[in-house]
This record gives sequence, C-alpha cells and structure tokens, in this order.
Amino acid sequence: MKGGDALIIAVVLFFALACWLWPAVAGQDGRELIVVWKGRVIANRQLTEQTDQVIPVKLSRGEVNIEIRKGRVRLRTTAGPVCPRGICSHTGWIANGGESIICVPNKLSISIRARSGVDALAR
Repeated sequence: MKGGDALIIAVVLFFALACWLWPAVAGQDGRELIVVWKGRVIANRQLTEQTDQVIPVKLSRGEVNIEIRKGRVRLRTTAGPVCPRGICSHTGWIANGGESIICVPNKLSISIRARSGVDALAR
C-alpha cells in the first residue's frame, strides 16, 4: 500500500463516519413524514421526538386530522362520511421508516421515510 492509498482510505472512512453520525450530531433522527393526496405531496415534515402537531387535511369527503406526537404519526378517527370503514385510522401509530397509513376511499397516504436510505433499520 502506498502513502496515497492510505490517505484515500482515511478520507473515505472519515466521510462514512461523518454521514453515519450526522443525524445524532444535528439533533435529527433522519425521518420525515410525507402526506400524499391524489398523487400530490400536500405535506412534508421532519419527524423528531420533540415534534407535536396536528395537521388538518381537507379532502373531497371532509376533513381529517393527522396527529404527530413524540416522533410518531397517526390518523385520528375518520369513521362516517369521510371514510366509511375507518380502516386507515385503525392502523394506529406509525413511527419507523417504510411504514404507511393508507386511506383508499380518499386517495390519501401517510408515510414515513428514513432519509438514511435504509427504511427497515431507521429506528
């Protein structure tokens, strides 16, 4: 191994370590909430343990509320004319990258994406 090879390896290892540690250093866990209605992104939020918020979403059939609490997301109860069976709200809380809540009658999807690119290992 030549001196230049060692430098390249050191630089690559430095950047790999920096990318791995960046979310912790920046106070972010690298997850984001994406809300899609009729094929269009209508909300996009970073999720952290400190995020507490309710997002009202107006749909064709009425209004629903997406609740974010301590880095978890759920669709509040939607039974009745907004969503006849309410299956989407029965999904409950989601928190990990790759998890979704889907409301077929309203063409609404609520997903969590891990920005690390490894959804299953995000948390």
